[in-house]
Amino acid sequence: MPFHRLQNRRLLLPLLAVMVALLISGVFTYQSYQTEDRLRAQTTLSTSILTRLRQIEAGVLDAETGQRGYILTGNPVYLEPYETGPEQYRESMEELADLLSGILTDTQQDALEDLEALAELKFEELAETIRLTDAGRRPEALALINSDVGKQLMQGIRARIAELGSEEQIILQDALNGARVAHDRTAVVLLASVLFIAILLGFVWYLFSRAVKLDRTQELLQEVAEHRDRNALLAQELSHRVKNLFGIITSIVRLTGRGETDAPTLVNKISERIKSLSRAHALTTTEAGTASIQLSSLIETVLEPYADDGRVYSLTGEPVTIPDTHLTPLGLILHELVTNAVKYGAWRGNEAGSVEIHWSVDGVDTDQRNPFVNLTWKETQNGTEGANNIIDPLKENSSGFGTKMMMMSAQQLGGTLKREWRDGLTALLRFRLNPVPINAER
Repeated sequence: MPFHRLQNRRLLLPLLAVMVALLISGVFTYQSYQTEDRLRAQTTLSTSILTRLRQIEAGVLDAETGQRGYILTGNPVYLEPYETGPEQYRESMEELADLLSGILTDTQQDALEDLEALAELKFEELAETIRLTDAGRRPEALALINSDVGKQLMQGIRARIAELGSEEQIILQDALNGARVAHDRTAVVLLASVLFIAILLGFVWYLFSRAVKLDRTQELLQEVAEHRDRNALLAQELSHRVKNLFGIITSIVRLTGRGETDAPTLVNKISERIKSLSRAHALTTTEAGTASIQLSSLIETVLEPYADDGRVYSLTGEPVTIPDTHLTPLGLILHELVTNAVKYGAWRGNEAGSVEIHWSVDGVDTDQRNPFVNLTWKETQNGTEGANNIIDPLKENSSGFGTKMMMMSAQQLGGTLKREWRDGLTALLRFRLNPVPINAER
């Protein structure tokens, strides 16, 4: 398995673990929130229940206080709390029943039933003493009060109210304890999750750093591979050009020496032609930054070393300035065409033919600021070596380095190169006058 894929899986597992830890933390936090929410609801409910119990006791006490004041003083004003006390009691009992509906414990159920029974007996006892007093039998009313029946009933009522309050306090305390346990458990889980996530994030950062270093290493390896391929291409191109140069120099020496008998003159001619060849070679290997040149001057510089001993060429076309970025790829194409003409085409053999080069600028259907240049290279064969003997190194399915180099140079110009081979080679080169990205125009 590739290392970067293994690294991706190693990064994925900690990230999944972080997500699981966050999920667990979220679950416990939600449960703690629910517990606290239930505690708030229980606190509100218990407070209401305890308030109603106090109101129930207060209602009974108000009724008893009004009864005592009326019997002892005979003043009717004391009958008001006697009459409103039972009403307050019954209203509070109804509210208490609603609050406890569906959640009564067995203890609360029993205590509530006893409370209702004792309260009714108490109100009957109070009513009896009031009735006796109103009937003029005040001593009998006092005797009933002194019999401790009312006192015992009141003690029973208070005991049941206290029992109900204690039960509610227990329920509230249980809810509080549950919330505290849930809170403590959630705090522990959150702390553990934070530590766990911190460790995982540290591990993820470590793996990520290693992955970044690996990516950088792979980029460097890719750059090394690209440099290696580029150097191999340059070496292949150099070998191809050196081989061509040796062939051309041999041809220069042979053809120059064929008609010259004076040695110094022969040496001067050979030297001048080799110098011209050197200038053309240097021009076709220039780098960006060189001053622009006229297209006609570029072509003449490339053809000059070969145009001798009957080799004829003609140039026709309007003035076109070639930018420095185009010099190398265009020079390579021209150099390859002329060397192929010498080795295989119209300039091959003793009776050399001619080369016609014509160019024009076409901007009608394109951007006027960046028109196309159409250059035609046409070879015409003469002599005994007819068209049937002409070698075709530029056929469409050719896999030679020269062909590949010309096609790559045409792409670098943002243009196309087409060849037709009939009585001689006709090459059609179309490219943008200004620099364009490679493969921008096909």
